[in-house]
Amino acid sequence: MSTPTIPEHFPDTWDRSWVSALQTADSRLVPNATPDTLTGDRKWYNIGGTVTYKRKTARYPETTYVDYNTSKSWMTPEEWDAPILQDEWDDEFLDSIVVPTSRIMQDQAAAYNRLRDEYVRDAIQGDRTTGESGGTTETFPTANVVAADFGGSDEGITWGKITEAGRLMDDLRVPIEQRCFAIAAEQKQELMSIAQATDKDYANTVLVRNGTIHGTFWAGFTWVQYEDLTYDPSDLNDRHCLAFYKPDIILGESQMKTHMDILPQMSHALQIRPSVKLGSCRINNSSIIVKCSEGV
Repeated sequence: MSTPTIPEHFPDTWDRSWVSALQTADSRLVPNATPDTLTGDRKWYNIGGTVTYKRKTARYPETTYVDYNTSKSWMTPEEWDAPILQDEWDDEFLDSIVVPTSRIMQDQAAAYNRLRDEYVRDAIQGDRTTGESGGTTETFPTANVVAADFGGSDEGITWGKITEAGRLMDDLRVPIEQRCFAIAAEQKQELMSIAQATDKDYANTVLVRNGTIHGTFWAGFTWVQYEDLTYDPSDLNDRHCLAFYKPDIILGESQMKTHMDILPQMSHALQIRPSVKLGSCRINNSSIIVKCSEGV
């Protein structure tokens, strides 16, 4: 028999189960971003300036000051939810729904982590919101793009493109530690034919181990395989692979809220509704887009 209310013991069981499922769900880019907690309508990050020492050329000179220009990068959170309805026979469903491995929870957790990865991806390669009050939009700098034809003709991932991404980050004074490189399946396949990635004569660390690259440190980068990298809008054969600096990529999240309710207006259907606020931003223009042609 269907009941119009959920037993008192149920919400706590649901809450514990939901958190456990999220912690075990797979995510690719999120571990390579810097986490932060979202509060308020917007959030900004103060960026310090570059300091240059001046030479002192006399005894007891009048003090003159060096310039120190600071800036801001802004994050604006957005609200998301993923409500799912179950039919009125809630007593039949409750036992399976609260289990952390239930199908509903697995699918909601997986969708949430895909969404989080998209926020990280878009922070790496997207526009930046800057300015004193967050009113300025900066597009991704064209100087931070490695062209698909970097080697002379359209190509996929190559040793030359990898080292060029490293050189551009060096020129930008990006710290050596915590650089990451995200590629998709076709680029992983291409790396397996690059001698520098597979031959120990070139390096002590072989990139492709047991058919996977994920989490391996090689050529100055921690490598990430992520299938939802976007394509160049002007050439849908060119995948945007991404080299980035982890501390500059911020993923802001609110505390997850979960609701489970019987809806009389929906024939006493059971609603399972997770909700969250998400935001992301890039602190500095330290990321590199590496265009890799697919199918060449």
